[in-house]
This record gives sequence, C-alpha cells and structure tokens, in this order.
Amino acid sequence: MDGGIKVDWQRAKWILLISFAIVNIYLLFIYINYSFGYDESTYLDAVKNLRAQDIVIDTKIPKTVRFMRMLKVETKKGEKTYRINKEVNDSRSATKLAQELIKRYNIGDTNTVLKSVYKTPDGFLVQFGEVYNGYYVDTSYINVNIYNDRAVVKWSYLTVRGMVGKEKAIIDGIQAIYSVLGETGKLKGTRITATEIGYYFMWDNAASGEAIPAWKLMVDNKMYYVNAYTGNVEAK
Repeated sequence: MDGGIKVDWQRAKWILLISFAIVNIYLLFIYINYSFGYDESTYLDAVKNLRAQDIVIDTKIPKTVRFMRMLKVETKKGEKTYRINKEVNDSRSATKLAQELIKRYNIGDTNTVLKSVYKTPDGFLVQFGEVYNGYYVDTSYINVNIYNDRAVVKWSYLTVRGMVGKEKAIIDGIQAIYSVLGETGKLKGTRITATEIGYYFMWDNAASGEAIPAWKLMVDNKMYYVNAYTGNVEAK
C-alpha cells in the first residue's frame, strides 16, 4: 500500500477556483470604484488599499485621468556593422560614438532618446528608445553593441506620423494595476516598481498601424502593457 499523502485533487481544484473568483470580485469592486478618476484623498486611499493587501508600491502612481488619441506609426527595422578606429574605454565615449553613428547613418528620428549604457564582457551596449511628447512609444529600440574594432547597430523603432482617431478617456494607474493583478491572480507579496502611461504597438510584423495608449507596469520584475482604453492586459 502506498504510504504517501493522498490529495483530493477535485477539492483542491475547487478551492483554487473559488480563490481566483474572490480575488476577481474584489478587483472588480476596486476597478469600478476608481473608474472616474480621484482626488488626492481618494488616491491615497487607493494606495492604502493596495498596501493593505500586502502589495509593495515602490513607484509613484500617476493619478490624472486623461483623454488620448492613438498614434499613426511606421516601423523601421534593420541591422548594420560599422568598422571603427576610435578608442572606447568608458560609458561616456561609448555613448558619444553610438550617437554619432545613428546620426551619421540616419538611424532613428527626432523622437529617439538615450535609455541606457552597459559595460559588456566584449565592450559596451548603448540602448535608445522613442519618446513622443513626453510619452514612451513601445516597442521601439536601437541597440548599439560596441567592440574593439566594430559597432553593430540593430534597430526596430516606430516613427510617428501623427495622431489618429478621436480622443477617448483612458483608465488611470490604479485601474491598470488591478488589471494586472487580475491577470496574475496574485495579491499578497506583489511588488510594483514602475507605472507609466505611453503608447504601445502590438503588431511585430506590420509595416504600419496604430499605437494605442497603454500603461506600462513593472510587476514582480515582469513588464506588462495594459490597454488604456479597455483595461485589457495586452502583453507581458
């Protein structure tokens, strides 16, 4: 006879389903409660409610409800290798070289911004992104890998061609957080380290299209994008 512990899997399944149902009912209540924006007092109450669930908030949550349109965007992709004869021995010189390369070869546009510089085992990695009128535009990147004798530039960025569609109300940061919590089914111990409103283009293989307003959240070291019109989690 097996002396191991017997598990009632049917009962365990129902407990799990009930737990998820309770979490989602709670999230729905909070979501509706903050659906029309809030003042400073209500904002502080919302953050307090999150922390009462043992959720760690390590970022400021934007509380202004805005009306936003979509962006008309075109994708630019490519990769090139350039021979270099300059000495690059620190982050400053790596950044300067990377900026010179993308400017000289017309990679990127007026919305291209420096994001980060890393030391790698073989040299440096300089990363650029896109920011339009103060909003991030994802997923856009230009990566410049710098080695002793060459620089490899790889890019996939979005060029903004203007606004499209009518202005629509967007959900706020609190609602976006609860959308992600509903997706993960987890409350206790969740750590939120970034919340930002911007634009997200979800079609990797499309040459052009519309980038939607989206909340970008870092939750438990994972990046989530939440459709700011619908509250749906679009990517993670």
